[in-house]
Amino acid sequence: MSQLADILALARKTNKKIAQPVRLATLLYEGIDAALMEVDPGALLPCQLEREQAAHDIATWQERDIKIVSVLDHDYPQYLAQIRDAPLLIYYEGRIEPVDRAVAIVGSRQATREECERARLIAQMMVEQGYSVASGLARGVDTAAHEGTLEADGRTIAVMGTGIDITYPPENIQLRSRIVESGGLVLTQFEPGAAPTKVSFPMRNATMSGYSQATIVVAAGEYSGTRNHVRSALAHGRSVILLAPVVRETQWARKLVGNPGVYIASTMKEIRQAMANIERAYNLFILT
Repeated sequence: MSQLADILALARKTNKKIAQPVRLATLLYEGIDAALMEVDPGALLPCQLEREQAAHDIATWQERDIKIVSVLDHDYPQYLAQIRDAPLLIYYEGRIEPVDRAVAIVGSRQATREECERARLIAQMMVEQGYSVASGLARGVDTAAHEGTLEADGRTIAVMGTGIDITYPPENIQLRSRIVESGGLVLTQFEPGAAPTKVSFPMRNATMSGYSQATIVVAAGEYSGTRNHVRSALAHGRSVILLAPVVRETQWARKLVGNPGVYIASTMKEIRQAMANIERAYNLFILT
Protein backbone atom coordinates (compact mmCIF):
# COMPACT_ATOMS: atom_id res chain seq x y z
CA MET A 1 0.00 0.00 0.00
CA SER A 2 1.38 3.39 -0.96
CA GLN A 3 2.12 6.11 1.55
CA LEU A 4 -0.24 8.46 -0.30
CA ALA A 5 -3.09 5.96 0.00
CA ASP A 6 -2.51 5.51 3.73
CA ILE A 7 -2.56 9.27 4.28
CA LEU A 8 -5.70 9.68 2.17
CA ALA A 9 -7.40 7.00 4.29
CA LEU A 10 -6.40 8.97 7.40
CA ALA A 11 -7.68 12.26 5.94
CA ARG A 12 -11.03 10.66 5.14
CA LYS A 13 -11.59 9.36 8.66
CA THR A 14 -14.44 11.19 10.38
CA ASN A 15 -13.95 11.83 14.07
CA LYS A 16 -14.78 15.34 15.28
CA LYS A 17 -12.98 14.68 18.56
CA ILE A 18 -9.66 14.17 16.77
CA ALA A 19 -8.91 17.46 15.04
CA GLN A 20 -6.54 17.94 12.13
CA PRO A 21 -3.58 19.10 14.28
CA VAL A 22 -3.76 15.88 16.33
CA ARG A 23 -3.87 13.74 13.18
CA LEU A 24 -0.92 15.62 11.73
CA ALA A 25 1.19 15.46 14.89
CA THR A 26 0.52 11.74 15.37
CA LEU A 27 1.35 11.04 11.72
CA LEU A 28 4.61 12.99 11.90
CA TYR A 29 5.88 11.61 15.18
CA GLU A 30 4.34 8.12 15.47
CA GLY A 31 3.52 7.03 11.92
CA ILE A 32 0.45 6.19 9.88
CA ASP A 33 -0.75 3.17 11.90
CA ALA A 34 -0.70 5.15 15.14
CA ALA A 35 -2.52 8.05 13.46
CA LEU A 36 -5.26 5.74 12.13
CA MET A 37 -5.64 4.16 15.55
CA GLU A 38 -5.85 7.62 17.14
CA VAL A 39 -8.80 8.54 14.92
CA ASP A 40 -10.51 5.15 15.06
CA PRO A 41 -9.23 3.09 18.02
CA GLY A 42 -9.25 -0.66 17.52
CA ALA A 43 -10.21 -0.42 13.85
CA LEU A 44 -6.87 -1.00 12.14
CA LEU A 45 -8.05 -4.15 10.31
CA PRO A 46 -11.25 -2.54 8.97
CA CYS A 47 -9.03 0.34 7.89
CA GLN A 48 -7.46 -2.01 5.35
CA LEU A 49 -10.53 -1.73 3.12
CA GLU A 50 -10.41 2.04 3.36
CA ARG A 51 -6.72 2.02 2.46
CA GLU A 52 -7.42 -0.18 -0.57
CA GLN A 53 -10.18 2.19 -1.70
CA ALA A 54 -7.83 5.14 -1.24
CA ALA A 55 -5.16 3.38 -3.32
CA HIS A 56 -7.70 2.77 -6.09
CA ASP A 57 -8.82 6.41 -6.07
CA ILE A 58 -5.26 7.72 -6.18
CA ALA A 59 -4.42 5.46 -9.11
CA THR A 60 -7.52 6.75 -10.93
CA TRP A 61 -6.60 10.38 -10.26
CA GLN A 62 -3.03 9.86 -11.37
CA GLU A 63 -4.29 8.37 -14.62
CA ARG A 64 -6.06 11.71 -15.10
CA ASP A 65 -2.71 13.46 -14.52
CA ILE A 66 -3.79 14.88 -11.15
CA LYS A 67 -0.69 15.52 -9.07
CA ILE A 68 -0.67 14.81 -5.32
CA VAL A 69 1.86 15.55 -2.60
CA SER A 70 1.68 14.59 1.08
CA VAL A 71 2.94 16.43 4.12
CA LEU A 72 5.63 13.74 4.42
CA ASP A 73 7.05 14.42 0.94
CA HIS A 74 10.05 16.67 0.32
CA ASP A 75 8.09 18.55 -2.39
CA TYR A 76 5.45 19.70 0.12
CA PRO A 77 5.62 23.52 0.59
CA GLN A 78 7.86 24.01 3.61
CA TYR A 79 6.25 27.20 4.87
CA LEU A 80 2.82 25.55 4.84
CA ALA A 81 4.21 22.49 6.62
CA GLN A 82 5.06 24.70 9.62
CA ILE A 83 1.43 25.32 10.63
CA ARG A 84 -0.38 23.01 13.03
CA ASP A 85 -3.34 22.45 10.67
CA ALA A 86 -1.35 21.84 7.49
CA PRO A 87 -3.37 19.72 5.02
CA LEU A 88 -2.25 16.11 4.95
CA LEU A 89 -2.52 16.09 1.16
CA ILE A 90 -2.33 18.72 -1.56
CA TYR A 91 -3.66 18.24 -5.06
CA TYR A 92 -2.08 20.54 -7.58
CA GLU A 93 -1.49 21.66 -11.14
CA GLY A 94 1.55 23.59 -12.31
CA ARG A 95 4.96 23.96 -10.68
CA ILE A 96 5.22 23.30 -6.98
CA GLU A 97 8.18 24.82 -5.14
CA PRO A 98 9.03 23.54 -1.63
CA VAL A 99 10.51 26.92 -0.75
CA ASP A 100 8.31 29.74 -2.05
CA ARG A 101 8.62 33.30 -0.72
CA ALA A 102 4.96 34.26 -1.07
CA VAL A 103 2.63 37.05 0.02
CA ALA A 104 -1.15 36.58 0.01
CA ILE A 105 -3.26 39.40 -1.41
CA VAL A 106 -6.90 39.03 -0.43
CA GLY A 107 -10.14 40.95 -0.29
CA SER A 108 -13.78 41.19 -1.24
CA ARG A 109 -15.41 39.51 -4.21
CA GLN A 110 -17.51 42.67 -4.51
CA ALA A 111 -14.53 45.01 -4.60
CA THR A 112 -14.85 48.24 -6.56
CA ARG A 113 -12.89 48.93 -9.72
CA GLU A 114 -10.57 51.17 -7.72
CA GLU A 115 -9.95 48.47 -5.11
CA CYS A 116 -9.21 45.89 -7.81
CA GLU A 117 -6.77 48.28 -9.47
CA ARG A 118 -5.08 48.75 -6.09
CA ALA A 119 -4.77 44.97 -5.71
CA ARG A 120 -3.27 44.71 -9.20
CA LEU A 121 -0.66 47.39 -8.46
CA ILE A 122 0.24 45.88 -5.09
CA ALA A 123 0.73 42.48 -6.74
CA GLN A 124 3.07 44.02 -9.29
CA MET A 125 5.02 45.73 -6.53
CA MET A 126 5.37 42.41 -4.68
CA VAL A 127 6.76 40.83 -7.84
CA GLU A 128 9.30 43.65 -8.10
CA GLN A 129 10.29 42.90 -4.49
CA GLY A 130 10.94 39.26 -5.37
CA TYR A 131 7.78 37.69 -3.92
CA SER A 132 5.35 35.19 -5.32
CA VAL A 133 1.71 36.26 -4.94
CA ALA A 134 -0.94 33.92 -3.52
CA SER A 135 -4.67 34.48 -3.78
CA GLY A 136 -7.88 32.49 -4.00
CA LEU A 137 -8.92 32.66 -7.69
CA ALA A 138 -12.22 34.29 -6.64
CA ARG A 139 -13.87 37.29 -8.26
CA GLY A 140 -12.80 40.79 -7.32
CA VAL A 141 -9.54 41.29 -5.43
CA ASP A 142 -8.29 37.72 -5.99
CA THR A 143 -8.65 37.94 -9.76
CA ALA A 144 -6.98 41.36 -9.83
CA ALA A 145 -4.05 40.07 -7.74
CA HIS A 146 -3.47 37.09 -10.02
CA GLU A 147 -3.75 39.22 -13.16
CA GLY A 148 -1.43 41.90 -11.79
CA THR A 149 1.18 39.26 -11.00
CA LEU A 150 0.97 37.76 -14.48
CA GLU A 151 1.25 41.21 -16.07
CA ALA A 152 4.50 41.69 -14.14
CA ASP A 153 5.80 38.27 -15.26
CA GLY A 154 5.67 37.03 -11.67
CA ARG A 155 4.75 33.72 -10.06
CA THR A 156 1.23 33.45 -8.68
CA ILE A 157 -0.38 30.70 -6.60
CA ALA A 158 -4.13 30.04 -6.70
CA VAL A 159 -5.39 28.31 -3.56
CA MET A 160 -8.82 26.86 -4.27
CA GLY A 161 -11.77 25.87 -2.13
CA THR A 162 -12.85 23.10 -4.53
CA GLY A 163 -11.42 19.93 -5.99
CA ILE A 164 -8.55 20.40 -8.43
CA ASP A 165 -10.81 19.41 -11.36
CA ILE A 166 -13.30 22.22 -10.65
CA THR A 167 -12.66 25.88 -11.37
CA TYR A 168 -14.72 28.27 -9.26
CA PRO A 169 -15.91 30.70 -10.44
CA PRO A 170 -16.15 29.14 -13.92
CA GLU A 171 -15.29 32.42 -15.66
CA ASN A 172 -11.75 32.13 -14.29
CA ILE A 173 -10.91 29.00 -16.30
CA GLN A 174 -8.72 30.99 -18.69
CA LEU A 175 -7.02 32.81 -15.81
CA ARG A 176 -6.29 29.46 -14.19
CA SER A 177 -4.71 28.22 -17.44
CA ARG A 178 -2.56 31.33 -17.66
CA ILE A 179 -1.35 30.78 -14.09
CA VAL A 180 -0.23 27.22 -14.87
CA GLU A 181 1.30 28.12 -18.25
CA SER A 182 3.32 30.93 -16.67
CA GLY A 183 5.01 28.58 -14.20
CA GLY A 184 2.61 29.29 -11.35
CA LEU A 185 0.70 26.89 -9.14
CA VAL A 186 -2.93 25.92 -8.59
CA LEU A 187 -3.48 23.90 -5.43
CA THR A 188 -6.20 22.61 -3.17
CA GLN A 189 -6.57 20.42 -0.10
CA PHE A 190 -9.89 19.01 -1.32
CA GLU A 191 -10.30 15.77 -3.22
CA PRO A 192 -11.09 15.81 -6.94
CA GLY A 193 -14.80 16.33 -7.50
CA ALA A 194 -15.30 18.34 -4.29
CA ALA A 195 -17.74 21.21 -4.88
CA PRO A 196 -17.48 24.54 -3.03
CA THR A 197 -19.17 24.65 0.39
CA LYS A 198 -19.52 27.13 3.24
CA VAL A 199 -16.75 25.41 5.19
CA SER A 200 -14.36 24.83 2.28
CA PHE A 201 -13.50 28.50 1.84
CA PRO A 202 -12.49 29.17 5.47
CA MET A 203 -10.34 26.02 5.24
CA ARG A 204 -8.88 27.30 1.97
CA ASN A 205 -8.09 30.63 3.63
CA ALA A 206 -6.20 28.89 6.42
CA THR A 207 -4.11 27.02 3.87
CA MET A 208 -3.40 30.21 1.91
CA SER A 209 -2.31 32.08 5.04
CA GLY A 210 -0.06 29.18 6.01
CA TYR A 211 1.52 29.07 2.57
CA SER A 212 2.33 32.79 2.69
CA GLN A 213 4.84 34.77 4.68
CA ALA A 214 2.36 37.64 5.11
CA THR A 215 -1.12 38.71 4.02
CA ILE A 216 -2.19 42.05 2.55
CA VAL A 217 -5.90 42.86 2.93
CA VAL A 218 -6.97 45.23 0.16
CA ALA A 219 -10.74 45.41 0.70
CA ALA A 220 -13.18 43.71 3.06
CA GLY A 221 -16.63 44.14 4.54
CA GLU A 222 -17.75 43.80 8.12
CA TYR A 223 -18.83 40.20 7.61
CA SER A 224 -16.40 39.31 4.85
CA GLY A 225 -14.79 35.89 4.72
CA THR A 226 -11.50 37.80 4.68
CA ARG A 227 -11.87 38.03 8.47
CA ASN A 228 -11.37 34.26 8.64
CA HIS A 229 -8.20 34.52 6.59
CA VAL A 230 -6.80 37.23 8.86
CA ARG A 231 -7.70 35.23 11.96
CA SER A 232 -5.92 32.18 10.57
CA ALA A 233 -2.87 34.18 9.52
CA LEU A 234 -2.38 35.63 12.99
CA ALA A 235 -2.96 32.24 14.59
CA HIS A 236 -0.22 30.87 12.33
CA GLY A 237 2.17 33.58 13.47
CA ARG A 238 2.00 35.34 10.09
CA SER A 239 1.93 39.11 9.73
CA VAL A 240 -1.03 41.00 8.25
CA ILE A 241 -1.04 44.34 6.45
CA LEU A 242 -4.44 46.04 6.55
CA LEU A 243 -5.00 48.86 4.09
CA ALA A 244 -6.30 51.98 5.80
CA PRO A 245 -9.79 51.89 4.18
CA VAL A 246 -10.36 48.40 5.63
CA VAL A 247 -9.58 49.72 9.11
CA ARG A 248 -11.84 52.73 8.66
CA GLU A 249 -14.77 50.73 7.35
CA THR A 250 -14.80 47.58 9.53
CA GLN A 251 -14.98 47.13 13.26
CA TRP A 252 -13.13 43.80 13.22
CA ALA A 253 -10.12 45.42 11.56
CA ARG A 254 -10.10 48.34 14.02
CA LYS A 255 -9.94 45.87 16.89
CA LEU A 256 -6.69 44.49 15.45
CA VAL A 257 -4.87 47.82 15.39
CA GLY A 258 -1.86 47.69 17.71
CA ASN A 259 -1.79 43.90 17.87
CA PRO A 260 1.55 42.13 17.28
CA GLY A 261 2.10 41.33 13.63
CA VAL A 262 -0.56 43.77 12.38
CA TYR A 263 0.47 46.68 10.16
CA ILE A 264 -1.67 49.51 8.78
CA ALA A 265 -0.73 50.99 5.41
CA SER A 266 -2.13 53.95 3.48
CA THR A 267 0.39 54.12 0.63
CA MET A 268 2.53 51.85 -1.51
CA LYS A 269 5.57 53.14 0.34
CA GLU A 270 4.07 52.11 3.68
CA ILE A 271 3.30 48.65 2.28
CA ARG A 272 6.93 48.29 1.17
CA GLN A 273 8.14 49.41 4.58
CA ALA A 274 5.82 46.99 6.37
CA MET A 275 7.07 44.13 4.19
CA ALA A 276 10.67 45.13 4.91
CA ASN A 277 9.92 44.98 8.66
CA ILE A 278 8.19 41.61 8.26
CA GLU A 279 11.11 40.22 6.27
CA ARG A 280 13.60 41.50 8.85
CA ALA A 281 11.66 39.95 11.73
CA TYR A 282 11.35 36.66 9.85
CA ASN A 283 15.08 36.53 9.13
CA LEU A 284 15.89 37.22 12.78
CA PHE A 285 13.54 34.41 13.79
CA ILE A 286 15.28 32.00 11.41
CA LEU A 287 18.70 32.98 12.73
CA THR A 288 17.67 32.38 16.34
